[in-house]
Amino acid sequence: LGIGLAEVNILLGDFDRAEFCLNRLFELSPGCEDAVLLKLELLCNVPVDSFSDVMRSYAEQFPSKVRIQLAVAKALVAVKDIDGVSLIFNALQSRGLVRGRVAAAYARWLVDTAQLSQLRGLALDAPESYPLLDWSVLEAQCLYNNGQFDAVVDILSECGESFDVEYIRLQSLIGLRAINDARSCLARLQVLCPDQPNRLYDCSAQLLKFGHWQSGWKLYENRFLASIRRQIVPEGISPKNSSRSPLGCRVVVFGEQGIGDTIMMASMIPDLSQQAKDVTVLLQPRLVEIFKSSFPDLTVVTSLDREVYEAKDRCYGFGSLGQFYRLSRDHFPGSPYLKVSAESEQLWSNKLRALGPGLKVGVAWSGGGQITSMNQRSVDLIQLLPILSVKGVTWINLQYRHDPNELEVMNASHGIEIHHYDGITKDIYQTVALTMQLDLVITVQQTALHLAGGAGVPAWVILPVVPEWRYGVDGPSMSWYSSVELFRQQRHGEWNDPIDAIRSRLEKLVALKAGQNNLKPCIPS
Repeated sequence: LGIGLAEVNILLGDFDRAEFCLNRLFELSPGCEDAVLLKLELLCNVPVDSFSDVMRSYAEQFPSKVRIQLAVAKALVAVKDIDGVSLIFNALQSRGLVRGRVAAAYARWLVDTAQLSQLRGLALDAPESYPLLDWSVLEAQCLYNNGQFDAVVDILSECGESFDVEYIRLQSLIGLRAINDARSCLARLQVLCPDQPNRLYDCSAQLLKFGHWQSGWKLYENRFLASIRRQIVPEGISPKNSSRSPLGCRVVVFGEQGIGDTIMMASMIPDLSQQAKDVTVLLQPRLVEIFKSSFPDLTVVTSLDREVYEAKDRCYGFGSLGQFYRLSRDHFPGSPYLKVSAESEQLWSNKLRALGPGLKVGVAWSGGGQITSMNQRSVDLIQLLPILSVKGVTWINLQYRHDPNELEVMNASHGIEIHHYDGITKDIYQTVALTMQLDLVITVQQTALHLAGGAGVPAWVILPVVPEWRYGVDGPSMSWYSSVELFRQQRHGEWNDPIDAIRSRLEKLVALKAGQNNLKPCIPS
C-alpha cells in the first residue's frame, strides 16, 4: 500500500505527500528496494543540491542492487555526469553483472558516448541481454555518433530491412550530404514504420525535418504515448482532445521539451488566441515573465488546479498546435512575437552604449540536450577565435551556465573580452531585453537563437552536419524565424567552413558599420 501511494503521488506531482509516504516506508522497512527506486524517481523531479553526489551515494549504498544501479545511471545520464555513469557500469562489469537489462543499458551507453572499441568488446563477450540486441545495428549507431557515415552505410548494406536500419541510414545519408538519397530513404522509412509510439514519434521528426508538415505533425502526437511522455507532460494533467480544433474552446496549452522549443512554438500562440474562447498557458517559472509581457491577454501560470484543468475543453502541448497552424511553409510568418517593456529596452540600450562604439554581438557556443546531441552541436569557445578576433566588435555572453574561467582565459590569452551580465541567460525576460538591443547573435543551436529569432534580432547559427528537425536538411534559412541564418557544417567534427564563413561576413558587416550608424545585418532571402 505504501509503495502504491508513493508512486501515485509522484505521478500526480504531489511530491511532498510522496516524500511523506516514502519516509513512513523507510521507518517500516529500511532499505526496501522498491521504496529506494521511488525515492530516486522523486529526487529526479524536485530541486536537489549536489544532485550527482546524492545519486552516487545511493549507488554506493546498494552496490549489488542492479535495479538501483541502473536507476542511478539513468539519472546521471540526464545531468550528463559521464564519469558517474562510467563508474557504475565499470563496477557492474567488475562484479560480473553485465547481463540482461544491464547488458542492454551498458550497450546503449557505449553507443551514446561513441565508445566503439568497448562496444565491440562487449559484443564479443556476447552477454545475454534483455531486450535482445542487434549488435550490427548498435555498431552502426556508434559509428554514426563518431561521424563515420560511409562506414555506417557499408555495415547497413549487409543488414536486413527494418525501421532501425533505415532510420540510421537516413541520418548517415544526410551526414554525407546525399540529400536526394536521403529523401528516398525517408519514403522507405515510412513504409517500414511499425505502429509503435516511439517509432512513430521518431518518424515524425524526420518528416518535419524534410518539410512534410501535415504527415509529420500527425505522427508527432505520438510523443504523448512514447517513452518521452514523462519528460514533456506536466505532472497531474494529460493532453485532452488534442487532435481536435481549438475553435471557440476553452484551452490550456503547456510548454514542452525545453526552453528553446517552447519559445519557438510560442510563435503559434497568436494563431491560437484568435480561435480559442480563452487560453491558459502552463509554463516553467523561468518563462512566465516574458510570456506575460509578450502575450498580455493570456492567463500564464506555473501550476494548474485540477478543477481548472477539468473545466477546459482542450489541453495541448505547444507542439500540437502545428497540426492546425503550420501545415505548409507558407504558414510560417517568421515575424517577431517576443516583447519587453520600453523601460527594459532603454535599460539595456544604455548599458550596451556604455561599452563604447562598434557592433554589439551576443555569442553562445554550447547546446544542451542528450549527451550525444550536446557533443555534436557544441563547440569549444577557443574554436570561435577566428570570429572573436574580428576588430570592431563588442562581445556579450549569452551562454547559459558558462564557465567563467573560459571568459577569463580568452581575455588573458588573446585579449578578447566577452562581457557578462549577472542573471543573463538565467532570467529569460532580461535576456530577451538584452538580445533586442544587440546588432547580431552568433550561436550554435540552442536557446539563444530562439530568443533572437522570437525577438526578430538577426542571428547567425552554426549547425552540425546532421541538425535537429527544426533546421531542415539544407539551405541557409529555417521556417520558424525570418531573422535567422544557418551556417551548416559540411563534414562531421569539422567546424572551419561555417566559422570561416561567419568570420568573413562579420568583417564585411563591421566595414559597413564604420560608415553607417545603427546598421542591422541583412539576412538574405
